Amino acid sequence: MIGQAIHKILSLNITDVDGISFDRVYPIIIPQNTNTDAYGQNEFGYPSIIYQPITSFVTSKDQEPNSLNVKVQITIVSESYKTTELLSRKVRDILDHYVDNSTLGLAGVPGYKDENGYRHNIIENTDINHIFFLDEDEEFNEDLFTYSRYMTFDCFCYYTINRMSYDSTTTSPLTMSLDCSTNGLMKYSLTSEGNTANGDQITYLYNKLASSKIPTWPSGSLSSKPYFQAILLSNKPRYYDGTSAETKPYAEFKQINSSGAYAQEILQYINSSGSGIQFGWPWGIMVVYVYKPITSKAHLSGQYSIAGTINMEITHEISASENVLININTSGKSTTYPSDKETLVSKPDSKSTYWDADYHFLCVSLCGGKSFAGGDKNGVGWFEYFNSNLNKKLTTGQILNQNAISGNTTTIAHQNKWGTIGSVVQEGECTFRLYECLVFTPQEKTTHLNDYDTAPFQPTDIVYAEVKKYIYAKYPRLNRND
Repeated sequence: MIGQAIHKILSLNITDVDGISFDRVYPIIIPQNTNTDAYGQNEFGYPSIIYQPITSFVTSKDQEPNSLNVKVQITIVSESYKTTELLSRKVRDILDHYVDNSTLGLAGVPGYKDENGYRHNIIENTDINHIFFLDEDEEFNEDLFTYSRYMTFDCFCYYTINRMSYDSTTTSPLTMSLDCSTNGLMKYSLTSEGNTANGDQITYLYNKLASSKIPTWPSGSLSSKPYFQAILLSNKPRYYDGTSAETKPYAEFKQINSSGAYAQEILQYINSSGSGIQFGWPWGIMVVYVYKPITSKAHLSGQYSIAGTINMEITHEISASENVLININTSGKSTTYPSDKETLVSKPDSKSTYWDADYHFLCVSLCGGKSFAGGDKNGVGWFEYFNSNLNKKLTTGQILNQNAISGNTTTIAHQNKWGTIGSVVQEGECTFRLYECLVFTPQEKTTHLNDYDTAPFQPTDIVYAEVKKYIYAKYPRLNRND
């Protein structure tokens, strides 16, 4: 992936050499027949930039390495020393201490600093911290009459869960990576230079995956969706830096009472033209939340409009008698599909254990709808829940046996939908904090263990194992043993 990032940085920033159009950036070697003249005769591919990355893990005090060191060898070759010098100067000026300062980001996600002050530059789903120039050398090839300049750069990249997005048509599991712990990913508008300040409303919260693919139905095509938006102009969640709560920064969602009617603040997925949509999960989904419920009910997944009925609902709620419930309805709105509502967690008189914790983790993994993915049921799967006050560290077998989701056999005309955090369903005061949300979707219809009624991402799979490593490293208070 770092090779693709280097290619994009150089190809988008170097478009001409001394006034002549330039588009020759290649990995490893100049390909044959790179260009032809007006008569169809082969020309040499000069001038050219050739890059070759060599990757290694950085020695870390952490149990899991969180950064990569990539040595990038850049070769500039041309038939003119002047051209080689001009290209070399351009490459060094661009790559040395590289920072993506563009408003919208070179690859669709703005560069930013996180809450600890570390720099992030997201190019082709590669999160670059810093690039340093190391050294250079040059030579003249007497056989080819070419001038070459060899440059070496040190590139440091973050090794995070975002590497599970491959920008592929079949194998890329990670679709959405929403991180509320940094306001660098939050904007007032798509042309805004400034970030959202503590206590401000969030207008845009960028998906950290610039090149993610989302399946659509019934065409089955994959479309690119770069960001999330708080689409209700008057009801947007707010960003808080976590200082007063003594936690990581977060986005806070509330029900707003306006003239006696409660409307939930939401984040809704939007397409490239800015229109609010929900995206389907015809072949299954795995969604991960790190959050904290505050009052009454947390709508982790809900409806985007009063008339909406088909979005998957996931709620974490508490009654006046302090009974705690986590419910899911894969068909849509529970008042519309009451028989498809399923309770995942039910704990009487358990506020201190299942509600008060600062960090809660919930992962739900589901198969797709029977009308689309095959099989006999909708939404069969499993879940795992724990928090910073309680983590029993279940084994794979315990998760599958104790935390099974039975699904339903309802025949629904719509495909299963996800794409709204919060809900506009009017239910009184509901408040929760969102730290992070990860969404994984298979890119094609598949079976798991020869069964369409099995969730595509099992606890034994590398995908979920990597999720747990990432979450435990980022939220160490969740990594407890009970």
